[in-house]
Amino acid sequence: MKTETDLGPTTSLRHAGISDIGRVRSSNDDRFFADPRGQFFIVADGIGSHASGGLAAQIVVELLPRRL
Repeated sequence: MKTETDLGPTTSLRHAGISDIGRVRSSNDDRFFADPRGQFFIVADGIGSHASGGLAAQIVVELLPRRL
């Protein structure tokens, strides 16, 4: 995910996110979120070895921005 956020007439913020499953896991449970206004970023580690780790991470990046 690569995006750019416009912070005004002379300033912008470029940000990117990447995650890797590594050599052990068959799927990636990590999630990330970048606020379009550039006010905050969220990184949620899905803890792949735990049941529903990916679901928990997804819930965080979907619900937390609504609360902030």
